[in-house]
Amino acid sequence: VILNQNDIINRVSYPDSCVAITWYFDIHYPHPQNSRFFPGEEFRSVAYDDPNWEKFSGGQPGYYLPFKPYFMPFRCLYSRNIPNLMMAGRNISVSHVALAPSRVMITTGEMGTVVGRAAYLLKKYKADPFMICEKYLDEFREVLLDPHKFEK
Repeated sequence: VILNQNDIINRVSYPDSCVAITWYFDIHYPHPQNSRFFPGEEFRSVAYDDPNWEKFSGGQPGYYLPFKPYFMPFRCLYSRNIPNLMMAGRNISVSHVALAPSRVMITTGEMGTVVGRAAYLLKKYKADPFMICEKYLDEFREVLLDPHKFEK
């Protein structure tokens, strides 16, 4: 699954939803002064919450796109073509716009927790990540809700 802005705004529900996204869509654009002095190599950005947004936006409307917490599917956290590769952080399967609310620390930390708990199940069953949704989804949900039930 490659999560996109429409999934989040339209609250598309996935059976393997597991990571809460609570931040807004704060898209960053190259700062106009950097574009002028460093064309194609901008390193400073401007975002909607910049006090100079109106001055630098070139007419681009600035606004927050607020939304209620949304839950990202587990299928965004593993590779579709490299067996046994899971990811947590900014390298997950999301579009450019969907990365804006999912790239923040609390969300990426939650991704790490989910991937770690999935790893427990994958080791237990000697399985690859795609099998979570195919065979072990109910147990995966239990591990997410109460990992202490599974302690040895």
